[in-house]
Amino acid sequence: MLTVNNGINFPLSLQLINGDSTFLSTATVKATIYESDGTNIAVEEKTLTYDSILKTYFYEIDITSDWSNQEIGNYLVVYSVSNAVAFPDTQVENLTIVAGGDIDGLSLDAALNIILAACAGKSSGGGTTDIRFRDQADTKDRIIATVDKRGNRTNISVDGS
Repeated sequence: MLTVNNGINFPLSLQLINGDSTFLSTATVKATIYESDGTNIAVEEKTLTYDSILKTYFYEIDITSDWSNQEIGNYLVVYSVSNAVAFPDTQVENLTIVAGGDIDGLSLDAALNIILAACAGKSSGGGTTDIRFRDQADTKDRIIATVDKRGNRTNISVDGS
């Protein structure tokens, strides 16, 4: 099963391994993405290219040109394999597109940077009204919090860049 974030390019890949543990590099591999019902095409047939370093057939789905109307949900990737005697002509993989993108106006990377600072970054100002949490490299404040005498946050400033 392949799970990817909505709105992000992602790879399709298929590895063909012979019974003697060698990799088949001479096949023709194509992939079509169907909606979960298996009848409606979401992405037209794409030809995968063999990558000799990864030893796999590969195609990167570009969401701007290949699948601009991508939606969250379940899909089927149907691989068509030819010139490969020891392998089935068709292989199917489940594909799930999950929500991605912004979290309260922050990118996922920015949100994770802030969370990492809060959970594992250096902090200063404990016991005062100005508490700061640093990034992992200790080069910037990721979180600056102003608190009252009881420790309640009265103002928060974050930097996830």
